[in-house]
Amino acid sequence: KQWYQRRVRGVRVAERMPKFEKLLVKPFILGDSPVYVDFLLYEYLDQLLRFLPNAFEGSDNVLAYLKRVESLPNLREWFLSDDYKNDRAFKVNAPIAVGTANNLCIS
Repeated sequence: KQWYQRRVRGVRVAERMPKFEKLLVKPFILGDSPVYVDFLLYEYLDQLLRFLPNAFEGSDNVLAYLKRVESLPNLREWFLSDDYKNDRAFKVNAPIAVGTANNLCIS
C-alpha cells in the first residue's frame, strides 16, 4: 500500500512540475524580491523534494528557485546551521505528522 501511495503521488507531482517550471521563471513569484507567498511555496516544494526527489528531475527553474530562497541573507545562516542540518531529515511542518521521511505516519 505504501509503495502504491508513493508511486501515485510521485506521478501526480511530476505531472504538475511543468506548471511550477513556468511560474518560477522570475527570481521570485512576483518579481525580484521575495514576498510572503515565496516562503509558503518554498516550504511546500522543500517537503515535496524531501519525499519525492525523482519528481524534480529536469525541473531546473524549481531547483534554482529553492536555492535562491535558501541563499537569502537572513536565511542563509539558518540553512547552514547545525540545528537545521540535524533536524532537516526528521521534521515535517504539520503538527500531526510523526516520523521520518522514510516512515511517515499521520496520527
